Amino acid sequence: MEKSANEKVDSFLGYFVEAPRALYHIISDASVAKVQIEHLDDVSVFDYDNKIKKMEQIKYKSPCNFTDHSKDLWNTLYNWFTVISNKRELLRPDTKFVIYTWNKCKIGPLANDFLNIKKNNNFDQIWEKQEKYFKTESHSDEIKRYFEVMNKDKDLVKLILTSFYIEQPNTTSSEDFEKLLEQQYGELFHPVRAFNIHIKGCFGLVLENPELKEAKLIEFTREQFDFYKDRYNRVKTYHFPDIADVDPSKVKSLEKSLMAKQLEEIGLEGSIENAIIDCVAWDALCIDCLMNGYLSALEIRKIYDEAKAEWIEHKNYLARKNQRYDGAELYERCCREKMRPKSLLIQGSEKRVTRGIYNNMANKHVNDRHSVGWHYKYQEKFKDFYEKDI
Repeated sequence: MEKSANEKVDSFLGYFVEAPRALYHIISDASVAKVQIEHLDDVSVFDYDNKIKKMEQIKYKSPCNFTDHSKDLWNTLYNWFTVISNKRELLRPDTKFVIYTWNKCKIGPLANDFLNIKKNNNFDQIWEKQEKYFKTESHSDEIKRYFEVMNKDKDLVKLILTSFYIEQPNTTSSEDFEKLLEQQYGELFHPVRAFNIHIKGCFGLVLENPELKEAKLIEFTREQFDFYKDRYNRVKTYHFPDIADVDPSKVKSLEKSLMAKQLEEIGLEGSIENAIIDCVAWDALCIDCLMNGYLSALEIRKIYDEAKAEWIEHKNYLARKNQRYDGAELYERCCREKMRPKSLLIQGSEKRVTRGIYNNMANKHVNDRHSVGWHYKYQEKFKDFYEKDI
């Protein structure tokens, strides 16, 4: 049966929050060997003996309801019961059964009773209370059916409830996840974000083609994560495209661009070809590194911020000497700076990299935050060059 639009949205939200949560287990617990998603449970955590350390049901809707005989509570217990009925051999003696809430939730008296069974050693008393309740009180047929099925194997129910707990984030789950990354890896840790995108890509395939859900297990291992970590944690060596490797059609498209017009204006017509080639090469580097996770959009913006600050400093220095400063001198001063992404070792001329960065910025609309110009009145002269941002 075709899912409704709302159900599809809910599925996507579930996938979206499960990926970072699953990755959280790999990062925070060295004894975790692998994690499965949307298989035995929303997230199933395994040790190196292929035993289940934790089965985790994620409640991403807000607010969650764990008050007394709520569906959120009983549906979860029932799901664990039915899954584990035929897979007890996969359990460790200390397997945990966890409800994780994406945001804060209220916990009612019955849920508190369940949470305290291990401490109070009173499973029989609590479960007998439920038997009496369902015999005397009218309630949802669905919840009652859950209880009747589970009541056929009280030992299994006891196993689950003596290892059951509800975990809630300190702030929100996403903030907790980011805090963990900052504590362990620093605020710019590429592997986690790159691997997170990879996991969500797997979910996307399942979401678009539900048949894959049965055919393909969504799982990732510590070995896979370490591969990503080692790959992205080291400084990437990048070869700046040679002149011969630059796409001629892209060079042709920039021959009448704002960047070329500016160089003509300050008498540097002879520099236009190299300026265009380096601009195209810089664009190619950015696209390649973004796709492979070696640079983020934020890092590229920071490079432009630094270049813009250098441009302002040089421009103000020349303006103090003469209001109508020499644009060719400004261009030369800026392009000899060493500008490059700090996370990359670039094989090739650093001057070409800097020149590519500045010519890219000189080709932006004059009202753009990162726009630079070489003529002392460039904003006035070229304000109508592009009718809209390029």
